[in-house]
Amino acid sequence: MKLDPFASPLAEFRARLGWALDHETIHAQPAWQSIRFIPEFAGCNPAVLDSNTGIVWDVLELFASAQRPGGHQVLNSDCGYPPDVGIEEPVFVSHPDAGTVVWEIDALALAPALAPEWAGRAGFVRLMFERETYEHDICAMLDAIRAAGSPELPVDELEPDGRGMAFERALALDCAQLRMREPILPPNTLLEFGFSGSHLLAINGEPDRGWPVRLFPRWSVYACFQEWLRFACRGYALRYALEGMEADWSDFSTEAVWNDFFLLRESDRAACDRAGEALARSLKAAFDEGGAAPGVEVVYRPCACRAVLE
Repeated sequence: MKLDPFASPLAEFRARLGWALDHETIHAQPAWQSIRFIPEFAGCNPAVLDSNTGIVWDVLELFASAQRPGGHQVLNSDCGYPPDVGIEEPVFVSHPDAGTVVWEIDALALAPALAPEWAGRAGFVRLMFERETYEHDICAMLDAIRAAGSPELPVDELEPDGRGMAFERALALDCAQLRMREPILPPNTLLEFGFSGSHLLAINGEPDRGWPVRLFPRWSVYACFQEWLRFACRGYALRYALEGMEADWSDFSTEAVWNDFFLLRESDRAACDRAGEALARSLKAAFDEGGAAPGVEVVYRPCACRAVLE
């Protein structure tokens, strides 16, 4: 298996998906159950095993991660909004070869899910799964979902259910579909990174409203993305980015440009562009690994947004 030489993990483990099925009875008329899967994995925070932390496996995302590389919210909040439990980014999933699934977990963005020795440190933890076992464990979760209820106490909700109908959608999944590989994006797709109003990315010429990290199979791409982002700021956040500085940002934070990106310093424009170009190269390399997104072009458009400071 060829691993990304750009980034060295804080720790690396051979892993598999562990879980405990947790039930909650909803005392309605008639009564019903809500179920959730409590995660366990190498490098996991032992506190996660306490179901009161609110961190759960997202079974639908786990299923998708076996089919397609990229950023997957496999660790989620039971309510479906990950920041509620301190999870700020997805897990970066790659398929470097036919027999392996690799996770790279940012130690800052997913600190509550990781053991204390890595949580909150700059870097990431890498987990390496055998694909056959990975698929087997996902299928075992689906079997547990189907067996969880009874006529007297049926299951009516699978957490997280932020998108609705998670239980019904899980019941409809077929384990045979796990072998149906999908690229992150179709061939001949054009990705264009650049600060353009409130957008960071265009796909085939159309502004993309999603957060780009969903497309990243490797933590090294996320690191490049974070480096690029540090040169700019949205209008509404300038008062925090420039806290303590004598600067007038009133023209940059009106309601009309509240969500727009601005370059923080004109003197950093060239460095910003170098960081953006490094992001494009890193993502293209990750797309080429294991056929994650073959035939996809990734380019960077030089920063043309206004600067707040000289």
